[in-house]
Amino acid sequence: MADYINGNILCQAYVHINPVSLSPEKLAQLQEALDLFVAARGRFFLYEDVNTSVKLKEGSLKVYGTIAGSLYLAISNYGGFREGVDYLAQDTKRLAECIASESLFLSQSRHQNTLRVEARTGVVGTLKVIIDKIEITSAELGDVEASVSAKRLSEVTEKLDKLLLNLKDPKDLPFVSSGLCEFILKILPERPPEKPKDPHSSDGLAYFRNERRRLIELLKKNS
Repeated sequence: MADYINGNILCQAYVHINPVSLSPEKLAQLQEALDLFVAARGRFFLYEDVNTSVKLKEGSLKVYGTIAGSLYLAISNYGGFREGVDYLAQDTKRLAECIASESLFLSQSRHQNTLRVEARTGVVGTLKVIIDKIEITSAELGDVEASVSAKRLSEVTEKLDKLLLNLKDPKDLPFVSSGLCEFILKILPERPPEKPKDPHSSDGLAYFRNERRRLIELLKKNS
């Protein structure tokens, strides 16, 4: 199995099945079949050198099917940064669901045997959440008080800081940081628009400018 500790987990399928009675021979066959399945789908849907891993835990059977690799390579395959994140998020979610379904099929586990199934989207899902929140904040500028938008940007910065710390591939940190910075500068003005009869408070505007600056500084520092 591939070592993905030093990579980024792009997606993971987690399946917990109970009770499952598999002989050592059947368990080895399941391991081999899932190894081949996860590797083939990961290389086809993402990129050729992506890392894949399947880990089985006995007792009540637990399956961890993981695809890990570089955000830089995965997103670049789709073209632009913003569109690439959307497409990658869709593909990794589909991949995790596909691996989970195949795990159930190969272990011959039906609904009554299934305790838990999760399709985890790893760093891709986190990046998608951050971008979506920035877009929502941008769309609502002028319709909400500046302090509300500032608070949302503060939440984005906190989540983004954790994401950047977890990026392991050396090319991913500057790639994600510069892509997000360009995106933010494009859709988040220094001063939010306001309605003539409902101006922002001076404190709200100062709060917004500070949080926008803090977010951009974090990204430029890592670009």
